[in-house]
Amino acid sequence: MKKNLFVFVLLILAVLGVQAQEKSEKATKESQQQESELFTLNRTLFAMGSRYGDATITRLALYNLLAYDPSNEQILDTLANLYFDEQKYTNAILVARDLLQVNPNSEAGLEISAISYESIGLKRKSLEFYESLYLKTDNLYALYKIAFMQTELERYNEALASIEGILDRKKADNLKVSFNDEEGNLLEIPMKAVMQNLKGEVFLRQDNKAGAKEAFENAIIISPEFKTAKDNLNKLK
Repeated sequence: MKKNLFVFVLLILAVLGVQAQEKSEKATKESQQQESELFTLNRTLFAMGSRYGDATITRLALYNLLAYDPSNEQILDTLANLYFDEQKYTNAILVARDLLQVNPNSEAGLEISAISYESIGLKRKSLEFYESLYLKTDNLYALYKIAFMQTELERYNEALASIEGILDRKKADNLKVSFNDEEGNLLEIPMKAVMQNLKGEVFLRQDNKAGAKEAFENAIIISPEFKTAKDNLNKLK
């Protein structure tokens, strides 16, 4: 009798266990289905916000998606770029920081950080990210920015080394940079001409007029219409 009772209890416990497991699996499936539906909804919101140019909706959708997957590199990349495009540089920096924690080699994270720090006036911090970007990518445009920042920070020997790093590179021969002249006209000047001009300006700060004159002349040889270099050369006469 006791044996039959024991078996009966075991059967009851087994049934209850199966029922509990079924309820747990059902709850899990329902939860997964809800998450899937919410994920799909937020992807749709993101697409609609992007389509209609509504940055608020787009950001909201990205934040909701990020809540599901905080380490998603693509979502962080998109959010950082969104803030950057809106010129919300502090926000862009914060998101890029998380992006770089997920992927320290993220070119987008490094570039957004470098430009954003530069845009809010933190040039030393910006320089750090430009240097990291250059070391990881060998991007000569990053080295170009490094040379100018080192000059502005009065790190002249480092600036000259960066300038020579561009002047010595064959692949820089066909690179151009865009900037506005004093009249606001958009100019495209060969990168090496700009570097020669910057080299002359660094030499002037070091009171090396002979070196400055040669650098300005080299800039004009590369780009005969480079007015800034011509003006700098005329000031030495």
